[in-house]
Amino acid sequence: MGGVALLARGDPDFSPQLLWAFAALLAFNLGYHVLLRRRGDEWTIPLISMAVNMTLVTAVLSLSGGQDSPFWPMYFLPIFTACLYLDARHVAFAAAASIAFLGCLYLGAPAQTPLWAFAEFALKAAVLAFSGGVTAAHAFRERRASRELASVRGELDALAASLERLEQARLEAGGGLPRLLSGLIYDLNGRVALIRGRAELLAATLEESAPQAEDARAVAESARALGRFGSDLLRVLRRAAEEAGDCEVGPLLEQVLGLVEHRLRPRGLRLERRIEADLPAARVGAPHLQQALLDLLDAAVDACRREGTITASIERGEDELSLRLAFEAPDGYAPDAPSAQRRLLEPFGASVEALGMGRSCAYAIRLPLGAGRGVRR
Repeated sequence: MGGVALLARGDPDFSPQLLWAFAALLAFNLGYHVLLRRRGDEWTIPLISMAVNMTLVTAVLSLSGGQDSPFWPMYFLPIFTACLYLDARHVAFAAAASIAFLGCLYLGAPAQTPLWAFAEFALKAAVLAFSGGVTAAHAFRERRASRELASVRGELDALAASLERLEQARLEAGGGLPRLLSGLIYDLNGRVALIRGRAELLAATLEESAPQAEDARAVAESARALGRFGSDLLRVLRRAAEEAGDCEVGPLLEQVLGLVEHRLRPRGLRLERRIEADLPAARVGAPHLQQALLDLLDAAVDACRREGTITASIERGEDELSLRLAFEAPDGYAPDAPSAQRRLLEPFGASVEALGMGRSCAYAIRLPLGAGRGVRR
């Protein structure tokens, strides 16, 4: 206000009412941010702010020289309001209305050099339109990222509440602590894998330095740590003979592949399935096999070269099922030894090993057939 008063002092183009117009502009925006925004994110409130600001800015320009006013960039105020709180059609309307109001100031003033006045107006209009488009693109992307992060946080809260209810129900139903924990971790790992995948996909679509990308990476890392905790907990559970049951490996593998498939798109990876029909069941704990598959698929995705292929296959042997996760790795890569997954499955008579030859790498799991060794129809 002091700067405006200094500029208006002794300048015949500046009306004495200019300071009142600035005072009204400042008072309205203060009231908007302190009082009106408390009513929530209703679209009508930002729309009213945009309209009032556009009117007050036009008054400021009229009282400070009209088409020659140095305050014409203040039309960015209603345009940026639309970018931050409204959608694309409102941004376009704000930019068009600001340009129209500015054009009226040029039409209402005596034009001594019409061509120069038109060029000056066209340049200012282009600046307003370009700035509005660029600001809208960045603002919409940030708002979309914020909504997706809020959705991920909501899913985490819902997951925690669901697990708490599930734990209480299982405790009431009984069945022993090892079986209870195995079931809990089975449910937990599937949902955590979804949250982690969404967070990683979101982080890959944002600029690395963006605050939302940092939040997404933190959510993904937290989900990864939670998955590791579940894996460690499974390893210390007693694996009594009654825990092993007939497990349909084909549907279980399809479920696990569905949990991690969306992680492949940002890296351009392809997923192929080669699962024989009418496979018999294997005798293995389903939660332990799911955890082992999730861990091995994570290792395969991290090691697979970009735009490579990951192949999941199941074949029936004479007295076992052979499950293989094959992937294309960079030259000279040696796959990690699956020691943790081996400890998960060996109590059931299964085996896990890593195979590597040039770019062709694979994790192979051999599972004993279940009690019903015949082919299921």
